[in-house]
Amino acid sequence: MKNLLFIIVLFLLLHSCISEWDKALDKKNLKNTWLYNKGWLNKNNCKFEPFIYNSNFEINVELKGTRRLWEDSLLDDSVSNIKLYFRFYNAKGDIIKVPAAFVANNLFKKYCGKGNFLQVPIEVNFQNAFIKTQVTIPFILFKDMPSGENIIYVELYGTKYYQKEQFSEEVLVNGLKARWKLTFTMPEVYETILYTGGIFLQNDDKFSPVGMDFSFRLGLPDIYWTVFVPAKNKEDFSNYYWRS
Repeated sequence: MKNLLFIIVLFLLLHSCISEWDKALDKKNLKNTWLYNKGWLNKNNCKFEPFIYNSNFEINVELKGTRRLWEDSLLDDSVSNIKLYFRFYNAKGDIIKVPAAFVANNLFKKYCGKGNFLQVPIEVNFQNAFIKTQVTIPFILFKDMPSGENIIYVELYGTKYYQKEQFSEEVLVNGLKARWKLTFTMPEVYETILYTGGIFLQNDDKFSPVGMDFSFRLGLPDIYWTVFVPAKNKEDFSNYYWRS
């Protein structure tokens, strides 16, 4: 029995290692160049690692000394409500926007900044001495860029909310800014439009959806979509891509 348990545990460990190895093989790191920094951010306290993995553009971020920033108030004010973001520029220096087709989609709402420019929030707590986090951007949000090799500029910046009477305003923090240049190959993006004449729910002696909830005002359940791409056939659910 002990031998059997040992074999099972060993198998699980090997499976976990192989899975992580496969992920590492699939991950494509992107070469980048630090262009400039402003204020507190610099090469010694900020680590930037962009890569592409599983149809996403991802960035690992490490910030050191944030506790000191909190204690010394280097920004001449409390940093308790400062927020950090990434935004992106193309090779011409134009800010990259969320494609018009996705602006009204709740799934991509958190990526929309003022003027619908592509903005990615970074979850940080300045009271921690060391911050390590990762942001993920669906690659489809870069679909307006031409296919092939592209240069983009990634900017890390901070904002702060100022309260004045009944109004609050989000303004840039001058002491928090850095920018990198990176090159990546943009694949061709194909847009597929699906038209359906209606949805039929099973309603027989085996299963009846009536009375499950009242979202449709008829006592019928909500409908959710799950997309698996690519798929070899209609029974292939191995490549999960998106869920509504």
